[in-house]
Amino acid sequence: MSVFEQDQNPSLRPGQQWRETFLDPAIVQLFFKLYWRVRGDWELGHHALNCLVQLASLNGAVLINRQVRIKYLTQYLECLFSLLSSTQISEVEALGISNIFRKLLLFFPPSVLVALPEEMLRQLVDNLTALTCKFAQGAAQEEMLDEEDRLYMEAFEQMLQSWACILQESSSCNSSQVKQSATLIFDTYLKCHLAPPEGSRVPVDADEISETVQTDRVAFKDQLVLIGLCGRQAAEHSVPLLTQLLEDRIGRMRSQLTHILSNNLTIAENTQLDQLYEDIHWLLLIAGHVTTMDNEGETALIPSEMVTYSMSAAPTINLEATLRLLATPAQMPAEVPNSAAADPLIRMMSTVMRLCETESQALKANLGHLLSPEVSSSLMWFLRRFCLSYLLPNESFYTELSIALTSAFGRDSEGAAWTLNYLLSVVEQTLRLRSAEPGLVEDTVNLLVTMVDSKERGQHLVKTEGLMELVKLQQSGTLGALSSLAQRGLMQGLVMCAASLGDTDARTQFWTHVLDPPVASFKQLVTSESFTKQYQQEEMKKQVLYHIDNFIGAVQGCLMPTAQCLFSRMVGILGESVRLLDLFHNYPTVVETVLELFVECGRRMLCYLTPSASKQLYEASVHLVGTYAKHNIGRRTVEARGEEDQWRDLQLLMELLTSLLSKDFIDLAPSGHGEDQEVVAAADVCLFGLNIIMPLMSPELLRLPTLCSQYFKMVTFIAEIYPSKVCQLPEDLMKNLLVSIELGLTSFGPDVGTLSFDFLVVLGSYIHKNCGPELPVRQGLRPFLKLVLDLILSQQINSDLLQAASAALYTLICCFQVSGKP
Repeated sequence: MSVFEQDQNPSLRPGQQWRETFLDPAIVQLFFKLYWRVRGDWELGHHALNCLVQLASLNGAVLINRQVRIKYLTQYLECLFSLLSSTQISEVEALGISNIFRKLLLFFPPSVLVALPEEMLRQLVDNLTALTCKFAQGAAQEEMLDEEDRLYMEAFEQMLQSWACILQESSSCNSSQVKQSATLIFDTYLKCHLAPPEGSRVPVDADEISETVQTDRVAFKDQLVLIGLCGRQAAEHSVPLLTQLLEDRIGRMRSQLTHILSNNLTIAENTQLDQLYEDIHWLLLIAGHVTTMDNEGETALIPSEMVTYSMSAAPTINLEATLRLLATPAQMPAEVPNSAAADPLIRMMSTVMRLCETESQALKANLGHLLSPEVSSSLMWFLRRFCLSYLLPNESFYTELSIALTSAFGRDSEGAAWTLNYLLSVVEQTLRLRSAEPGLVEDTVNLLVTMVDSKERGQHLVKTEGLMELVKLQQSGTLGALSSLAQRGLMQGLVMCAASLGDTDARTQFWTHVLDPPVASFKQLVTSESFTKQYQQEEMKKQVLYHIDNFIGAVQGCLMPTAQCLFSRMVGILGESVRLLDLFHNYPTVVETVLELFVECGRRMLCYLTPSASKQLYEASVHLVGTYAKHNIGRRTVEARGEEDQWRDLQLLMELLTSLLSKDFIDLAPSGHGEDQEVVAAADVCLFGLNIIMPLMSPELLRLPTLCSQYFKMVTFIAEIYPSKVCQLPEDLMKNLLVSIELGLTSFGPDVGTLSFDFLVVLGSYIHKNCGPELPVRQGLRPFLKLVLDLILSQQINSDLLQAASAALYTLICCFQVSGKP
């Protein structure tokens, strides 16, 4: 079967007996003629167009060699070009036509296309370029009009996928033509998102803008990634253009804010400011994707095109002018001597710093209400990507870097130290003056975490006065408006700095400033005489949540060098948190937050802890699970949210138990502590927790997909790591466990079914090798032989489960082969 058959239009892969039919030029011509005749009647036309899409994906035995592939492709393209030159593609045809190009590039990649006649290849690229630009303009129009059916938008994204195939193999094609086409697409996209006169974006009344869940950088991420790829093909064009447009918009923004400072804001000026902000927002998004790449799960690097561009500009730049331009954000480039001789890449970065400075001056002038949260969020997003790739890069990852980049952002450079200080001041000011804007605050906190998520950057930051200013702000109590996520992120960023301090005394002193005050404040709160009397008051609950969020953030900032010291300060907090769970057991928000604290400890700290510290965490976790069970076993609620709350609680408990179990095979704790005490096995704690959780698991709760998946992951994980301990479970618990496995085989989806079969395999294998016939667990497993056999023979299981089911059947047959009867 083809790997592409999950597509709406699976590939055309006929057997070799169809070779002569499909290679007959008249067949392809027939289908194109048929489409031409019926395209006016879309009920028939879309079926005919789907046939053309299928023909574009012809592959397999009918195309026996490269020569035959080229011959067929030539015939197809001749018909396609004839169609495109004879008419204008309408909106309803756009998606089908884009699918044709996507299929062509997928099944006839650039390494094949280069064998086409030169003129035909040029014509293919020209048509691809023209249609991409046309669909981009149509997509922008649909976006402005907020249309429900966005055919041009889908078509445009399909065309960009086609270009991804070409740009990633640009060495196979005519690089000059590809570069020109990529530049044209980039310019078209940029124009569609800018206001006149440079752009064509249509102003939209704010009242007509629909509320969308996703931000632009998320909703249009795939587009922006590929537009960034297009921009990097001609960095010498895109980078100066984006810089010029940003400088122009920022200059106009400064002028308007200065004018408003001494005059009342008119409606016309407000509209102009909105249009200006929308321009800056999109320029930041596009510039961010041109100068950086998405590096999820990988080391962030400066794109090779940007390195090459900066190197090529080196002979003509003035290093002193470059650094002066970077270090004077309060001045516009025209006010900085010799700014034209600055490195173009660093000039763009300095332009973004000027936007930071413009917002800063507006806040100081009490004009913060005129700033755009969307622009500020995009600014923080850009700065975060910039930090990841450019600020103190690991120079060993590059064969060469320009002197301008290493002087401005490299290790031991004054430019890097200045930039870090400046960004830290931006973070502090934003949190202090704009804490009521949740999206902006979260992006600002993400920037802070990125800044400290590097030993080199952290070593610079811990020496700055700005970091202590941020610590004072965090502990001042003025950030109560921060969301839970932002509060955690802020504390995470501060705690992560400690890992950059190699000296133990320096680290201890750092803790006294960052962590000891919150711990002392929390203990003072929960041990006060008034706490047990007033704990039900809303203000008291807010204070409790505030403190626990801080501690969750501290745990999230845990790294190997700081784990042991951090845990020694946190262990008392864990005990108090269990007490809070007991006290606030009727308040789901507090219960969840306490459980999240323990889950984070299991995920982030446990693997670094010594045996004695691990035992303390195990004991606290056992106490936690027991306290939770005391208030929830046998509990029933008539509230609509009640079951949902319990579902979230149980999921967190199972995540905790699973993370505790991981200690037995991921142990990174320092050795040589001379601890002779008996080591508590994580599996024992996990099984104790399972014994408490099992009575809480009802068939109704297991029908909740997320909870169900987490439960079966946990029990299968336990069986894989410690099958011997599962076999020793109490009889009642074992019976309940096997009943749930039977439900997993018959009542839920394929993912849960796979986990259930895996459970039978690992447990059955252990029983077969190690357990005698007299053990109850062996007899408990016996009915599954008949059940699995019946499921396979009656075809009651998904075909995707057949391999897992067969493995389970084989294992069970091995277990019970003596009797020969299930």
